[in-house]
Amino acid sequence: MSSIVPVAGVRNETHASYDVYVKRGCLLEVGQKLRDLGDVKHVLLVTDDNVYKLYGAELEQRLKEANFKVAKFIFEPRRKKKSLKTAAEIFRLLFRNGADRNTVVLNVGGGTVGDLGGFVAALYLRGVRYIHVPTTLMAQADSGVGGKVNVNFGPHLNSLSVFHHPAAVWIDPDLLSTLPAREYSSGLAEIVKYASILDPDLFETLERHRDRLAVPANDLINEIVLHCIERKCAIVSQDPKEEGLFRFFNYGHEIGHAVEVTYDYEHLLHGEAVSIGMVASTWMGVQAGLTDPELLNHQSALLRGLGLPIVIPLSLRERYDVTILEKRIKQMLGKDKKRTPKGLVWIVPERLGSGICTTHISSGVVGRCLRMLAVGIDWCTRGGL
Repeated sequence: MSSIVPVAGVRNETHASYDVYVKRGCLLEVGQKLRDLGDVKHVLLVTDDNVYKLYGAELEQRLKEANFKVAKFIFEPRRKKKSLKTAAEIFRLLFRNGADRNTVVLNVGGGTVGDLGGFVAALYLRGVRYIHVPTTLMAQADSGVGGKVNVNFGPHLNSLSVFHHPAAVWIDPDLLSTLPAREYSSGLAEIVKYASILDPDLFETLERHRDRLAVPANDLINEIVLHCIERKCAIVSQDPKEEGLFRFFNYGHEIGHAVEVTYDYEHLLHGEAVSIGMVASTWMGVQAGLTDPELLNHQSALLRGLGLPIVIPLSLRERYDVTILEKRIKQMLGKDKKRTPKGLVWIVPERLGSGICTTHISSGVVGRCLRMLAVGIDWCTRGGL
């Protein structure tokens, strides 16, 4: 095997230290990395049906050839499966196989796989190691690093959550070649999120090369993923418990999560919901006098150009009466895990690359926002601004 060195790493004396590796074809070299961890006998492969059909059999065979005792948990690739019930099934599998505290959980998949496998690893026998091998653009550029692992509890999205950082993250750029176009676009939303609120230079790059980036398998995306990894590792190293800049990675998720749960984790991909949520939060920032209005125009144009929605699609809005849809989204917002006695903490940009966390968004502005979501008014029209 050719040598491979980490491209970035999380370094924190108290909470976490681990490396992120990027190499084409490294998925099938994970066995060697597992050996480097030391006394590992049991490996639990957690993945979904789609990924297993593409890579699972060969990966499992290579792990067995490396003399690991391999168990596998394969589940349907739906956000609804990221639940306590599914986690309990994985715990039972671990106990049945006699997995010990040196067991390594190997998560091969997107954000749902990483969350679910990481959550199980955090709790099993007070915590075992896990390795992320993210297979989606969203997981490679964002969720694969950070150590936040969660499951849903009914309509309470990501409400059962702990910090448990991986032993390593292995990113194989070749895996994006099998990603459906809609999943690819969904991943771009998280990159725009990060650029909007933390990285103005990246935002300008995304604007300049928007048409190239909108097409999967372009020649720029790997460079952008690498940039996002390096920057996120630096932020997580300084803020491993999400008390500072790490919080800004939740931008767009307040409304995004509420819309996602309103439609029962179906019909909208996570990045699509976050795209809608970002623009909604930016609009509220403009109304509250906190945000430069020009950012709303630039951000909306960029997201649309990348094939992402900025309003709830008509086909979904038509499932509910306007008043009922507005009420449902409001109810879901009330379950947001970031709520405080002073109200929900909103993350809004002030200008490109800079944001704030605030509870000072009036109920009137929030109410107008929810009505616009339910009706489908464009945020940048006169009716929106």
